[in-house]
This record gives sequence, C-alpha cells and structure tokens, in this order.
Amino acid sequence: MFPRVYVFLNGVFHPPWNFPKYTTMDELVIATDGGISHLAAIGWKADVFLGDFDSADPEILSRSRDDRTVSTFTFPQEKDKTDFELAIEYAIEYLEPRGIIEILGAFGGRWDMTFSNLFLPAAFAARNSAGKKPRFLLREGQTLVYIMFGPDKLTIPLETAGGTVSLMPLSPMVRGVTLKGGFKYPLKDGNLPFGLTLGMSNEFYGRGGLLTVRRGTLAVFIQSPGEEDRRNIF
Repeated sequence: MFPRVYVFLNGVFHPPWNFPKYTTMDELVIATDGGISHLAAIGWKADVFLGDFDSADPEILSRSRDDRTVSTFTFPQEKDKTDFELAIEYAIEYLEPRGIIEILGAFGGRWDMTFSNLFLPAAFAARNSAGKKPRFLLREGQTLVYIMFGPDKLTIPLETAGGTVSLMPLSPMVRGVTLKGGFKYPLKDGNLPFGLTLGMSNEFYGRGGLLTVRRGTLAVFIQSPGEEDRRNIF
C-alpha cells in the first residue's frame, strides 16, 4: 500500500515551484493518456499508464508499452467512465486507508472536463471505498486545491503566506466551518451554502492556520504568492 499516489491528467500543467524532482519507493505514479507527456517533461517515469490513448503522443505511448517496468492498461474509447475515474479507482485500490491522491494536469482546456475533474474527487472523498477515506490534492502551478469531507481538518501550508484562500462548497451545505490563525477573515462554526461566495478570497498571513469542517464537502483553493513576493515575506 502507498501513502501517496500521483495522478497525471492531460490538462494544463506547470510544475509547482516546490515540486519534488524525484519520486520515492513508497509513492505510486499513474499517468492517464496524454498526461504521460507531463511526466516526460519533468523527467519522471510512470508506474502505471492507462486510458483509451486517444490523446497520448504515439512515440511516448510506444515506448511505455515496450517498457516492462510500466503497467499499461488499455480501455475502449466508448466507455462509461473517464480515464481519470479509472485512475482514481486504481489509485484507491493501492492506497493506504488515509493516503493522499495528488492530481496534476486537471485544469484547462475543456470546461466540462475541468468541472468533472474537480467534482469527481469530491464524490470519491464522500465514499467509504473498502474502508478507505482518501485525501485529494489538486495542483496547478502556484494553485493548490484540497478536497475536504467533514469531519475533517486542514493545516494551511506556511509557504502560502501572502496568498489567498477561497472556500467553495461542493455539497448543498457545508456546516461547522472554522478558520483559525493567520486569516484576515476568521470564521467560527459557520455554514457555507452551495453557490454563494461567503468563503471567497480570504487572505492568509502565515502565522499558522487551521481549517476545520464538521459536515459536507468543501474545495479549498489556495493561491500562493509569486516567487518575488515569497522572498519578501520570508
């Protein structure tokens, strides 16, 4: 079982500023279809390569299929699940009970796929899949998106000091939301209804921050400052 699984999709991908240069033996790397190109760009290698392969670079696809260290799974183009959903199912099967699934290349391009790629992890976070409650993190450049399903808590990373934190409900009501620490706008046991903007564009000053949720599904968008701003802060 792995404590962390990386899933690379075929959306826009800019490596985060603090992204690791190498993976470790206790991390699993999954590439879906065209997402394999992102791995090649940063010098990583997939452990698992899956999809219907309608968008993968033919040369990279051929090399991966010939590589016996890569487990390749081919699915038909006409199917009831996206490549991403198949990848999450595979990841959960080999994930520790409270492991992290980190998703890259989920945004950009088609709007329908972008929204699907956000709501799909939320749906899995709300399930009890074989006794597992995976934690989901989506990354794109300086943006981090955590998916929370209450009861849950999240310590806000200090490297995001000077950035913004926005809370987007993904269920009809998210209850018992508390923001403590270095937030410009704290909140105590508040309720956030779906579709409204109460939780948008908070500011985080990095004196330690804790977010807790009692019930519901919440997407937490953290926008880190630019490199120049970060150097000024630290």
